Amino acid sequence: GIYLLLKKLKIAINTHSRNESTAIKTRNVKSLLLSVTSSWTNIFNLFGIALFISVLVYQAIIIYFHPIYTEYDSIFRFLPISKSILLGNGLNHDFYLGSDVNMWYPPFTQVINAWLIHSFEYSALRMFPIYFVFFVAILVFALTRNMLIQTKSRGESSFFGLIASSAVLITPALLVTSSRFSLQQDLGFIFFLTASFYFLSEIMLHEKPAKTSLLMLSVSLALMALTREIGLVVSVAIFFLVPAMKYTDRNVKLRAFFTILSFGPLYIYDIVFKNKIEANSGLLVVLLANLAVFYIVAQLKNQNKFSSLVKPVSNFKYIGPLIIPIIFIFTNVITFNGIYPDVSLSHKFNEAYALYAAIFTPQNVLEKSDLLFGIPRIDILFVSVAMGSLFIFFKLVGFGRIIYDLKNNYQYALILILLILLLVIWSFLLQSGFKTSDIRHVAYFTPILSVILVLGMITARGSSTFWKLYYYGIIVFTTYYFMSRNLHVVNYNNIFAGFWIDPFKNIIISVTDVGIAAILLIPLLILTLKELKVFRWRKQKSDIQKYTKAFVIAIFGSLLFIQVYTLSSSGVTVAPIEKIDQEAQPGWENNIFQVIVYLESAEKGNVFSVRAPSISFFTNRTNFDLFNSHVFEYAISDLLSSKNLTRFKNNLLDMGIKYIILPNERSNLHYAVVNLTTRYPILKTLSTDKEFESVSLGHFNVYKYIPGATGGINLIDKNHQWQPFGQTTVVQNPSNLIIGVGSDKQQKMYNRAFLQTVLKLAEKPLLFSLDYEVESKIGNATYAVEIRDPNTNRIIFDSLLNYTVGSSSSESFLLPSDIVNKPLEFRIYIVTEGPGQHALSVKKAVIMYT
Repeated sequence: GIYLLLKKLKIAINTHSRNESTAIKTRNVKSLLLSVTSSWTNIFNLFGIALFISVLVYQAIIIYFHPIYTEYDSIFRFLPISKSILLGNGLNHDFYLGSDVNMWYPPFTQVINAWLIHSFEYSALRMFPIYFVFFVAILVFALTRNMLIQTKSRGESSFFGLIASSAVLITPALLVTSSRFSLQQDLGFIFFLTASFYFLSEIMLHEKPAKTSLLMLSVSLALMALTREIGLVVSVAIFFLVPAMKYTDRNVKLRAFFTILSFGPLYIYDIVFKNKIEANSGLLVVLLANLAVFYIVAQLKNQNKFSSLVKPVSNFKYIGPLIIPIIFIFTNVITFNGIYPDVSLSHKFNEAYALYAAIFTPQNVLEKSDLLFGIPRIDILFVSVAMGSLFIFFKLVGFGRIIYDLKNNYQYALILILLILLLVIWSFLLQSGFKTSDIRHVAYFTPILSVILVLGMITARGSSTFWKLYYYGIIVFTTYYFMSRNLHVVNYNNIFAGFWIDPFKNIIISVTDVGIAAILLIPLLILTLKELKVFRWRKQKSDIQKYTKAFVIAIFGSLLFIQVYTLSSSGVTVAPIEKIDQEAQPGWENNIFQVIVYLESAEKGNVFSVRAPSISFFTNRTNFDLFNSHVFEYAISDLLSSKNLTRFKNNLLDMGIKYIILPNERSNLHYAVVNLTTRYPILKTLSTDKEFESVSLGHFNVYKYIPGATGGINLIDKNHQWQPFGQTTVVQNPSNLIIGVGSDKQQKMYNRAFLQTVLKLAEKPLLFSLDYEVESKIGNATYAVEIRDPNTNRIIFDSLLNYTVGSSSSESFLLPSDIVNKPLEFRIYIVTEGPGQHALSVKKAVIMYT
């Protein structure tokens, strides 16, 4: 940002020195207004600036007014580490996820977060996405101007730069990322990625590149490598592209060498660490992409000698910022033989990843066979709703124009090379995902596709006032369309929580989308074939130009009104920051709060869970969360592979795991448990082994491992005598409690057996475990369990019993911790409504303290 401001200031100073009289004139406000309004281009530039600011403010609002606690990844990656740093623990894996490996990446964002949280509360974190989105739009504006500098005037290229910036801000993928996943590293990565694109275009633009451009490119690459793990691969690619594209004049061998190095991490990943070369593994795609980049680079003529880059030696100071990521890279290599966790180039990770993906990763609906797996999914960039359904034809035209004018415009060649690199890296390392949270990866393409979109819009004659209205009209219409048709607004308790691609519609553009996109393209096609008569008529009838201006102003005003209305009715609601930061939406974090409440007061011990990462944040426990690939790789896979139950229990003790938390049938994550149980039968023993006490908490089952468990307080032993009430018969023996009811009354009867007792225990979380069997000969009945205070008759706990006639049932209930050491009355109900004969055989009624 400082670089761009200083560059603008330098241009202004140079202009002032060349024409001081003009500068004096502009001090007069009236003269300034006249000079501005005398040119349609200036009017549209000012309008573009106003549009940009309006959309930017809107984007800032949708980012600012959403709860941090709605974000899965904020708890998973950012806030736990930040809190750990605040507590003075550094990157303490005992606080986090149970795996040292996941902590070995540069914690730049987390350290800054910790300082901001400490100084300004959680709301300060919202500054990050607003900052990144703002400068991404500015850089897209500057990059678009560089693309058009050979074919358009400065004013026209600025206007199209504003159109490209607007397209970035309204693309569904970026809207979702900047609102729903704003605390992820992806927005920072997109910013540094776009910055590297811009500074690389600056290097290509000039005969002798400015040293400041090289320095700023080095800064952006260094920070990109520290922002996301995949940023390391992209940084390496762009770093070696610089000499390949600009400093290999007439040296084919050197050019080939640098283009191969730009794909180096992908070759290493596939050949060295996978120990195999297969056509369907993606290696063939990397080779073809490498050849394509080499061919495009070979077409470039505006090159310097390689010696001008490396001599004098002082030139190396311009790549000094790259020392920072290099330090981290070598540290990681020495520590755990890998570069970054998510691109962990280790044998063990590769062996475990296939199984991990089979358990947790749904198959992409667009993948038809394994042979297509390694092919870059370029179609997603055009046909997915996330990338802007109505932009499809403009992007196709722009893509075609780049290929057609490749040899005539170095900037076009640069865009194509960068698109190939990013596409291959995205497909190779991220598997071209674009569903659920993977939409963040698709957003990486938003800046470069916005430039291609503009290239598809422009024509040689499409620069008049009317055509600028047409281009702006497309932005206005698509904004409305994306908001109303493609995006689903998430609100909880009347608080805006982010955008999402509409889950009730297809993620691929529909026939309607294609039809509307074709209609939007028709004026551009007509202009390409023949200049419209209305423009020739306007030139011949100069006496009615004042009416033309009035018409343009009216259309402009209407479009502006539509744009403002669209933004104001988008569903973004404003709420007090205190309320936003302290309230979570229903079902937050996969309905994990019941488990968190239980663990907050439960006995100390580590946790093994499936997709419950926020446990570590709220309970300060080590949480071996199976959904974390590195925990699975380095810890849990060995635990679950235990050959027998004894070995499994011993491993639990060694790892300090006392609680196992799995999604149950009521959770949408239960499929992962089914897949796990199929692969690891050892998990089937949790519900039957006597050393595992279980409790069902809404969407999760909690299993507590109690070595050598012999039970707790047995409520049906000889020390506890149950009494009948109503038409109830109670038969009690050392092994079970039989409650029988024979009713001949029509009205509703609360038949029950009751026990008055005192639980002499410490004040800890209590589990009430019941094993029972129901038998019903005549009529229907409802079964329930209840605990009351006999002094006040207040109900302390109650629950219906799930039962299946003729089969045994087992249930565990979490009881309040404040019921110990006071009189209690336990009741087991058989509620009848009409004549009938029913029996309930209780085989186990035990109070377990945890």
